Amino acid sequence: MCLKYAELETKLGELERARTVFSHGSQMSDPRVAKSYWKAWQEFEVRHGNEDSFREMLRIKRSVQAQYNTHVSYYVLVYTINTFYEEMIVQNSQT
Repeated sequence: MCLKYAELETKLGELERARTVFSHGSQMSDPRVAKSYWKAWQEFEVRHGNEDSFREMLRIKRSVQAQYNTHVSYYVLVYTINTFYEEMIVQNSQT
């Protein structure tokens, strides 16, 4: 959805608004999964941005990646703990 709004703002010549839409949408776009989103933003910055805006996009990408890495690690930990407890319950019920 954000890609469409960013594209619309770009067509209207509202480059800062398009950049803001990209920035907002990035918070919901895991760079490992939503590769097309990040590629579109990168292409936007190459066409319409400058070195500073490109670096800001990369900084946001690293920040979002770190955020998703933390969430994934947390969910893996919770899943592992739950699986361990379920196995203990099954073993105890068999004895």
